[in-house]
Amino acid sequence: MYVPMGNSVTFFPNGDGAIDVYAGMLEEDFGVPVEMRDHTVDGQGAEGLLDQLLNDERLREDLVEADVITFLVPNEEWRDPIQTAIGFEGRAPTTAVGTITSGVCAT
Repeated sequence: MYVPMGNSVTFFPNGDGAIDVYAGMLEEDFGVPVEMRDHTVDGQGAEGLLDQLLNDERLREDLVEADVITFLVPNEEWRDPIQTAIGFEGRAPTTAVGTITSGVCAT
């Protein structure tokens, strides 16, 4: 079973959603039908993703059964923290202002 979660802005120019394309790739690669339980939410950011993990019992049940899990967090939410962490363009993690929050999901 495949469980996509996070932001639902996953459309390709041809109109297919990235999660549908990915499910098709899994089916082709492994030669088996893929059941998808879609937990994406339009416009969801990292905070909403964490809230969903904490409060959506059906999602947690699906994650336990999942063989493949993907999650999407909008670029604007991870770009600056990652660039700061790696020192991109002289950014220094030791002088960063604010907090970097992360959520971890393990099954």
